[in-house]
Amino acid sequence: MGLVDDPISGVMGVLFKRALDSKIWMRLQLLLELGIASTISFFGATGSMLLARQPAAMAIGAGMVMMTVAMLGTFAASPNSKGLTIVVTAKSETEKLDTPTTTIERK
Repeated sequence: MGLVDDPISGVMGVLFKRALDSKIWMRLQLLLELGIASTISFFGATGSMLLARQPAAMAIGAGMVMMTVAMLGTFAASPNSKGLTIVVTAKSETEKLDTPTTTIERK
C-alpha cells in the first residue's frame, strides 16, 4: 500500500529509480570510476618513485603515465562508456595501427 499510505515516498521512489536509470547517472558513475582509478594509480606510481629516491619531476611524470593507462583501461572495460568515443595518440597503439591517431568507440 506504499503509494496510498505515503504518496510523497511513492512519487520520490519512482523519480529516483528513473534518475538512476538515466544516461546522466551512467556518465557520473563513469567519471567516478575514472577518478578513482586515476587517483590510485597516480599516487601509487608517484609514491613508489619517490620512495626509490627518484627526482620529483620523474616521479610525477611516471604517475601521469600510469594515470593515463589506468583511465584508458577503465574506459575500455566500463559498461558505462558505451556510446562514447575517445581519441588517443598513436604512440599508445603503435603496434596495432599505422595511423597518427587511434579512435576507440564503445558500442
